[in-house]
Amino acid sequence: MAKDDESKPLDPADFASNQLKLLEKERLAEVAEVSDAITTFSPMQLQVRGLAVLNLAIASVRTGLGGKTYRSESHQLT
Repeated sequence: MAKDDESKPLDPADFASNQLKLLEKERLAEVAEVSDAITTFSPMQLQVRGLAVLNLAIASVRTGLGGKTYRSESHQLT
């Protein structure tokens, strides 16, 4: 194996920068995918796909460590 074929150690700052760029691309792709699904599917179809929660009601709100805590009433789906 020639010396030119050997990989050089990756600079941590370059690695982190590249990972942040890739994460941003992934986030934008997911936002586009979910936005498309919201405009295409009914609320029930969104719930089946795990993108919506229907018939959610807040039973109480408390302020706690780190912000507000919400508790929903438990309802049986029929």
